[in-house]
Amino acid sequence: MQVNGTSEQPVVFTAMDRNIPWGGFCFESSSSEAHFTSAVFTGSGADSNWFNNNPGHGSSHRKEQCLFYLSNGVRVTLTDCYIIENHGQAGHGEDAFLTMTGCLFQKCITGGQYNGGAVILNDCALVEFPSAEADFVDNDNDAIYLSGGAHSFTNCLIGWALDDGIDAGSGAEGSVDVKKCWFESCYHEAMAWSDERNADVIDTVALNCGQGIECGYGAPDVNAVHCLSTANLVGARFGDNFDWNYNGFLKVSNSLLLFNKRDVWSRAWDNWTLHLSQINIENNYLSTPNPNFPDNRIWNPDGNPNQLDELKSFQPTVTDTVGIAIATSKDDFELAELTNTIPVRLSSFTTNQVSVNYEIYTQEELYDSGSIQFVPGQTIKHIRFIPPSTDGLKKVRIMLTNPVNAQLTGFEQITYINPDEFVEPLIAESEVWRYFKGVNEPPSDWNQLSFDDSFWLAGAAGIGYEANTGYELSIATDLSDMQNNYISVYARRLFFVDDPSQLVGLIMIIDFDDGYIAYLNGIRVYSQNPPNPPAYNQPATGSHEACSDMEVSSGTCLSDRMDLSDHLDYLSTGLNVLALQVHNRDISSSDFLFNPRLFGVIISSDE
Repeated sequence: MQVNGTSEQPVVFTAMDRNIPWGGFCFESSSSEAHFTSAVFTGSGADSNWFNNNPGHGSSHRKEQCLFYLSNGVRVTLTDCYIIENHGQAGHGEDAFLTMTGCLFQKCITGGQYNGGAVILNDCALVEFPSAEADFVDNDNDAIYLSGGAHSFTNCLIGWALDDGIDAGSGAEGSVDVKKCWFESCYHEAMAWSDERNADVIDTVALNCGQGIECGYGAPDVNAVHCLSTANLVGARFGDNFDWNYNGFLKVSNSLLLFNKRDVWSRAWDNWTLHLSQINIENNYLSTPNPNFPDNRIWNPDGNPNQLDELKSFQPTVTDTVGIAIATSKDDFELAELTNTIPVRLSSFTTNQVSVNYEIYTQEELYDSGSIQFVPGQTIKHIRFIPPSTDGLKKVRIMLTNPVNAQLTGFEQITYINPDEFVEPLIAESEVWRYFKGVNEPPSDWNQLSFDDSFWLAGAAGIGYEANTGYELSIATDLSDMQNNYISVYARRLFFVDDPSQLVGLIMIIDFDDGYIAYLNGIRVYSQNPPNPPAYNQPATGSHEACSDMEVSSGTCLSDRMDLSDHLDYLSTGLNVLALQVHNRDISSSDFLFNPRLFGVIISSDE
């Protein structure tokens, strides 16, 4: 197969309907070969249980369908291609050969598992698995998983994965070469080496991960030379968190292991003792002295400016300024969430000294102020203060000012409020919703403000059913025909906002069973246990019990509270619409319910 696109006119493989994903490519014959140039692949992965539904296709930690299935020595090359926003995995290999140059993997369940064969990636980016906004689930959302074979990665960016960047895990022995790569924001390991693995890591950066370089279970032989591992929980580690055998060896030399919570760690869960005979950490720079690894130098660029040349060699571009911001995922919080430490982060490490001032206000009175300093190579610091008494307190505001050798590029300030002082109901409890029974797919614009829902059914929340379970849900609109007939309900509720600019927060409280996707003016803003794919006849991907009538009446109902404040920009002056598609876990389930409410958080100018 030969696909020849250009950067101006790429060949695009996608679905006719984004709600109904397509499948993927299967190259299974030993004589198969494919070459793709300047192609875009999106919306694939129709079967969320493909590997179970297609036995005999090898071993995969994840069961979702892959865009590219390769086996039996198949050779596939991709050049300047984009694999973006697919419902399943990017690929899977069984003794096959995949070569990629100048390509992007982004927003897939995982980049794929490759057993045997060879994966060769040059100048590629593998980011967001499954997405930057996804909630963490310990479920093998690796950028790429390797077992056996001989693989290499050169000049690649790998990160923003909810598990590992590269996981060279269980299976046949093999080798992996990593050269001049950049790993960032991998929830667990940037590089997880285990089993019978030979891993050479050279001229590589690991930043803001759980662990930078890990030599784990089995007998991996890991050699890292001239690497930078910084702002991780662990810079370099022998061992991992499995109660298995540890017969490998880790060597790190001529590297910078800086400003990690632990620069070096050598304990494993076999017996939780130091494995000092299986780790060689020599001729590196560490943040602080470590008596277990004395043959290293201490990072002190103030005392020895020549050390900055070592750091400069890892900078992709040399600049006088870096970004600086309060390192939180949002800029508004409830007052109960206020702690005595606020993280402040640089966008990248720098050879310059960086400083920034901070001010803390209660109501609008100055409560505390100070300055924080970043040593060259350091990327995260914390504002530390004594929290004020919250009795009668409405608001705390923390702001950054006067950066030196840095530019404010993210949240310059964050706010903590007592929401009970400022909450305004936008959609109250028991209001009437328009709803559509999911016996087929609703019109594609069903969640848009302009959609005419006058022909839909109407009923007060909560909407659902329970079939003689004795649990007695708080149901105002009974869907007595739902069990064994349809698995989803689509619902809409209009609400009015006088002035969206006066809102500083948006909170949805919802009692539900079992999963849903929420849309604000047609834009997806939140989901829990969403169907995959999000079609009318697909089950929720998890179970969630709604509150019983007794729990509601007694005030012990623990409805889920969702902060939608990041989506305030989606609101319009005047009418808006909150739309929900709610799915049961099983069409024969004994119960189903959704009961949503929506609140705006308002702080007037005199507050």
